[in-house]
Amino acid sequence: LKETKKMLKLKGEQYENSRNKVLELQEKIINSQHVEEASDHRPFLQKAFDKIFGFPTGRKFRERRSKWRR
Repeated sequence: LKETKKMLKLKGEQYENSRNKVLELQEKIINSQHVEEASDHRPFLQKAFDKIFGFPTGRKFRERRSKWRR
């Protein structure tokens, strides 16, 4: 029982660390997109963000893609 509690605590800590890293990366992606100068990496970062957070295709993706091409 003690080992199971220890494992659960460790898994919880790993989850929190992973979640914090994802949130940090999300902030970096969002901040890099708010920079006025155009970046060659912006479409890639937006696609990666969409893939992770749920907009890989569809209307919202097409709207963003059309904004990149302007």
